[in-house]
Amino acid sequence: MPLKVGNQWNYKAFVIDSNGQQMAGQQISIPIKVLRDTTINGSTWYILNSFFDKEKLELLQYKQDGVWFGYNGVEGILFRYPAQANSSYAAPDGGIMQLISTNASVTVPVGTFSTYEYRIARLRMQ
Repeated sequence: MPLKVGNQWNYKAFVIDSNGQQMAGQQISIPIKVLRDTTINGSTWYILNSFFDKEKLELLQYKQDGVWFGYNGVEGILFRYPAQANSSYAAPDGGIMQLISTNASVTVPVGTFSTYEYRIARLRMQ
């Protein structure tokens, strides 16, 4: 995840049913942009528009074990790096983060890149 002021990307979010199939009409695209950076307790944090609430901001930071997340007083590891494919761990919001691949391919206007592919699983109660 290239944390640099001005960088932006789109996250895709969708709902998976109990059979592991994506539910029709349940996909959204979430535009995220690094707005600025700041120093907190001697460490650089990057300020982004919120994944969850357009009126709030989130913080991301590089640490030795990956990218850390801060939001509403909650802090935790969001993307482990380095990590092994097919591993999983608790996400800061209570979901389960899964590392699907360490060599996924993504194509954007400036080229094709190798990247990690993560998925977060959350239980949705009806």
